[in-house]
Amino acid sequence: MERILRHPRTSAALQYSGYSLFFIAALVLCLPWTFPSRQLRNFVARQARLQGYPLHMDHIALRGLGTVAIDGLRLTVPGKSGEPQEGGAMGPSLPAVELKIDHITAKIAILPLIFGRNVDVRFDIEAGEGKLSDGHIVKKGDAFDIEIGKIDALALADLGIGRRALGPQTFVTGDLDGKIGGKAQVHYGGSTEDLSGAVELELADAVLKSPEISMMGGFKLTDLGVGTLTLKVKMGLKQSVAALAAQRGAEKATVLHIETLQAEGDELQLVTEETSHILIPPGKGGFKQATIALHFAFQFGESAKKKAADAKAAADKGDKAGDKATDKTAADAGPTDDRAKWSKILAMAGSRLKPFERNGFIGIGCTGPLFRPQCKPELPMVTTGTKAAAVGRPEGAPGAVGAGKDNAAPAGSDREELIQVELPGPSTVVLEYLDDARQVAGARLSGLALTFSPTAAASYSASLD
Repeated sequence: MERILRHPRTSAALQYSGYSLFFIAALVLCLPWTFPSRQLRNFVARQARLQGYPLHMDHIALRGLGTVAIDGLRLTVPGKSGEPQEGGAMGPSLPAVELKIDHITAKIAILPLIFGRNVDVRFDIEAGEGKLSDGHIVKKGDAFDIEIGKIDALALADLGIGRRALGPQTFVTGDLDGKIGGKAQVHYGGSTEDLSGAVELELADAVLKSPEISMMGGFKLTDLGVGTLTLKVKMGLKQSVAALAAQRGAEKATVLHIETLQAEGDELQLVTEETSHILIPPGKGGFKQATIALHFAFQFGESAKKKAADAKAAADKGDKAGDKATDKTAADAGPTDDRAKWSKILAMAGSRLKPFERNGFIGIGCTGPLFRPQCKPELPMVTTGTKAAAVGRPEGAPGAVGAGKDNAAPAGSDREELIQVELPGPSTVVLEYLDDARQVAGARLSGLALTFSPTAAASYSASLD
């Protein structure tokens, strides 16, 4: 061993290796100490300001080789004025918001960046009591791969983006608050024709605060308890999504299939139709040529907690009105809440919306260009998740009520079953019936009652005037 160590070649190798190790150690130790944090912070802020997005960072530091830590990031997203709508009216404007992130840790892979000019970044984000963990972005040429391992209780109020959450197309402004959870994985191969992935998000304890409607002259509404808002979107070619096989559009078009957009709260119930989607046709147009077909049904209610609070407020008001003599009563009297209730607004528009109501739910359809869709009321196309929506649906189908063996019509039977349907206006009824393993349906109109008997037909659709 001693002879090997004394060999000239071994001594030279050890000498150069020692120099290399010393250089690497000195670089790792000294680079963070001499890193121009203040100059880099000012440079990034200046570049962001030139792009119209004022940015502030409390602190930025380099940890080791390739790891950057940022504290107190504040990015101002400028407001946007409303756009002209049909009839010359102006749509709602978007307010300026300040994105707030308490801490960011990003680790950049050095070797792929040097030799392959590829960007490989892993990151974690903290805001308030919530965090986004196991984030990963890989950029190779024009292709991107984005993965978010877990989002845990990121509050919109802590991020500061709640006022921009609804967008101008809804004609409703307000501050949406809640805690985001979920995960995402998206691949973008340089064009929308190579777009795939899935996004699952859940907004828990969601509340829309200080909402206002810009239509009909504009008016303020009471806070709305949205409850739990769930969004699930899958991306890929249209031909690979079974639920969209019968929808219009090229088979090789890219779709963002909105599998679930659902709100479950004491004051709001919302559910989307299973074929809702965004379609991006093949070609270079990308999202500029995209269209949307979103159909959903909603129902407003009033939570027991809010009813109890209103009853208590009314009782307190009555007590105070009976004892106006004391100064304490006058001092305790609070301002009157003149905001309208969501259920009252629907009641005011009841005659107009009644033709579009089914089982207490009102349908809305948004179709057309993605960034300028036309949203109009319609009969709900949704069966899943709505009360009493199982009438006339096959057993085992979404929204169906299991009939059981006692209620099932035997094969070949002439027994008639009666379904009461409301026909406030011209309507289309599609009737399906499942008897054992075969589809059977038939229909005839009798006044305002629709009767059907099992037949060999697969389905029946009738337009009823």
